[in-house]
Amino acid sequence: MATTSGRGKNRVYFCNCARYCKVLKEVPSTTWYNHRPYRNGIINMPGSSRGGSAHSSAPIPGAIEEDIENPEPYVPPVYFNHELQEEEPHSPPPEFTAPNHTSPIPPTVDEPSADPGSLADESGNGLGVDNSDDNSENLNPDPDTVHENLGSDPTNLSDLADIRIAQEFIDSIRHASIHNGDLSPDDVEALLDPVESPLDLDETNDKNLLLCLRLFLAQINSSEETYADTIDAIRIAFPDNEKPLSYDQIKRRISNLTGVKPIISDMCPNTCMAYTGPFSNLQHCPECGTPRNDPLTDCPKQQFYTIPLAPQIQALKRHPKTAADMGYFFRRTQELLAGYNKDQSIEVYDDICCGTDVLKAVHEEDIKEHDTVLMMLFDGAQLYRNKVSDCWIYIWVIMNLSPDRRYKKKYVIPGGVIPGPKKPKIVESFLFPGLWKGTVRSQHLRRRVQS
Repeated sequence: MATTSGRGKNRVYFCNCARYCKVLKEVPSTTWYNHRPYRNGIINMPGSSRGGSAHSSAPIPGAIEEDIENPEPYVPPVYFNHELQEEEPHSPPPEFTAPNHTSPIPPTVDEPSADPGSLADESGNGLGVDNSDDNSENLNPDPDTVHENLGSDPTNLSDLADIRIAQEFIDSIRHASIHNGDLSPDDVEALLDPVESPLDLDETNDKNLLLCLRLFLAQINSSEETYADTIDAIRIAFPDNEKPLSYDQIKRRISNLTGVKPIISDMCPNTCMAYTGPFSNLQHCPECGTPRNDPLTDCPKQQFYTIPLAPQIQALKRHPKTAADMGYFFRRTQELLAGYNKDQSIEVYDDICCGTDVLKAVHEEDIKEHDTVLMMLFDGAQLYRNKVSDCWIYIWVIMNLSPDRRYKKKYVIPGGVIPGPKKPKIVESFLFPGLWKGTVRSQHLRRRVQS
């Protein structure tokens, strides 16, 4: 409902829509109009031809009511999505039709994911309903066009610092390239043309390497000194045999065999941000002003490690057993989709595959058979009982694996380790290196397939 004071110049709008406002409260005019489809019934506006005059409306708590000499005519609401004005929502594709009481796939109607108009500026942002020069076509820009122009035009960036930073990192990931000099030629070759056969070591020719590998894995939770002492004991007992590999040597061999090499990035020693993406050329932290390098040594004050995601996924897919295990996600979703075509409902919701959004994405081929579906977890790690979190770790869970496998230690992929003890402020800057490498490979493969 709306009231007018001051000869119709200052309008006061109240909304009690069930979707956003919940209770009666004062809102901007654009919000009032955009929330109109979500209010139960029709609330008469002053001067509207839809029923009664302003003098017959019920009083609004807190509103200023005076005689209205020049009531304004009713103005239809402006929507952010034209599909909201349709009389009937879109129907699902014919091959995916299911009974209304069983189908978890809703009709395809794009609704605003957030409160439309709640951040709108009535002073003239191009979305006000009283602007006669508005072009309704501009209210529904093409998402691809918005994404392409996000970083190229500064006016598209938000005025809110946190949102603007997130937009800049999204734009940097979108324009990631293998030719920006951050990767060596060997890394580029390994990333774009991975080994497809399983790792095969010969028990005779690679006997020394296998011995050191088994010792390294057996003592993975021990210290470097323990490994070195074991190697020394073997060398003394068998002086004529080939010299075992040192701790550093075996680590380098493992890195070369798997293709997993850590990415080391500079960061603020106060854990404010990392010097990645849009921040890569900065020399001082934008949050606390701390210099990036030590003035005496000209070396970074603090660094963190990122474990690349792509080589670890490649290692799983190069082995026949794990490659077959990763087919669980697509097989399960296809079974569920086939059941919908037979008017069968899901009896037990026991996995992410049963979710509406997931099934819709698979049905519309946003998720294809050989795509990798991941879940990221980010949290602090308390390494000592009587101390606060000493570092922050994020990991990847492979949702392509069945629930009885995906959460086991050997299948959980480490993403990065960030020194503490403070909590990271600009999290996007710490996640950027891991997301960037995965994006580079996926974009390159997509272009190669299309060409």
